[in-house]
Amino acid sequence: MITIRGLGVTLNGRDVLRNVNLDLPDGGLVLIYGPSGGGKTTLLRALVGVIPEIIKGSVIGSITPSPSDIRRRCVYVPQEPWFSVATPYVWSEVSSFTGLSVDDIIGILNRFKLGHTFNRTTHTLSAGELHRISLIAAIKSKCDYVFLDEPSSYLDAYNISLIVDHVKELVDSGKLVVIVDHNVYLWKKLASLFIRISRESYLGLHEGTEEVSRRLKKPKATGDLLGSILIREFKYPGQKTLMRNISFRVNRGDIIHVKGPSGSGKTTLLRLVARRVISSSVDVRVKGKICYIPDNPLLYFSEPKPSKEVLNNLEILRDLNLLHIKDAPIMKISSGERRRLAIASAVVRGYDIILLDEPTVGLDIENKVRVLNTIVSTADRGVSFIIASHDPLVEKISTKSIYLGDEP
Repeated sequence: MITIRGLGVTLNGRDVLRNVNLDLPDGGLVLIYGPSGGGKTTLLRALVGVIPEIIKGSVIGSITPSPSDIRRRCVYVPQEPWFSVATPYVWSEVSSFTGLSVDDIIGILNRFKLGHTFNRTTHTLSAGELHRISLIAAIKSKCDYVFLDEPSSYLDAYNISLIVDHVKELVDSGKLVVIVDHNVYLWKKLASLFIRISRESYLGLHEGTEEVSRRLKKPKATGDLLGSILIREFKYPGQKTLMRNISFRVNRGDIIHVKGPSGSGKTTLLRLVARRVISSSVDVRVKGKICYIPDNPLLYFSEPKPSKEVLNNLEILRDLNLLHIKDAPIMKISSGERRRLAIASAVVRGYDIILLDEPTVGLDIENKVRVLNTIVSTADRGVSFIIASHDPLVEKISTKSIYLGDEP
């Protein structure tokens, strides 16, 4: 059993967790949920000692066994895929954590539709591919404790189903699995303990939760033509063709949803439109300024603090529930807060087309509604969006959609 008594965590002068008292069993699934920025990830990081050993912060109270002892017995997958890999190749990443044979590694990669990545370098993978590799390494490890932060992020329905099945196997084998996830109903049948954490310092145990009603705005009619995109064919060197014969137009006020299974090329399409990837077989003709926000928003920011990043526009921070962190260092705020901040920054900077890669990952329902309604309001002013996402809520606000991969 892991015993937590009087745990408090302070980051950058802000009390993120206060007086947390919990008993985590030796086995079973524990689900931690609550609003974005409430302290869920902080609790996991404190358990394994990431705070304060890697991320500076103040930790009070007691954790038994100690974080160093827990770390020796656990595997921890953070919510940011780019922080989770430790080796240069896919095969070595899986092997180093699991000890699986080459044949077994190929088998599990194929099951997750990642067989083509066996010899790939990890830095060339998309966020979704990195995330699946890290999850594979975790679920096939021999550790007693498995800690997963937002495991359903970046995944299509097929891969989510696989992860749920593998987590069930871990639970049935007697291991302790601690999951942070906004998707409570995904784990409702498996979890034996539900822990809700929020920024309002409320901590309690629950049997379940009810989603906030989805109050999504509807986009208005689109306007003049802004551009056209033609992808005759595209593939990365040494790999199979990823896309062929894709063409679409972008009108003012469009919200274009790019969807498809994991690994189908959604991120690549955004990079092609943004001209981050150049190909002679791709024709991008666009009027106006384009902004590309990648799946890792840290690669987008140009200022150290949120207030400066949004050009001191406090209204947009208020709309996206970010006013409380306006003067905090961007590196210190939560992943969900960074994702919302990147969108806020793009909205206030006068772009004509904004490209978003998985903008709702790691967000609770309330903050998803804020983000999606902000996108619609901005589109109503003539700004166009191209959004790559697995989230079905994005479909509800879109004016058109593009499906990549085999027909659904």
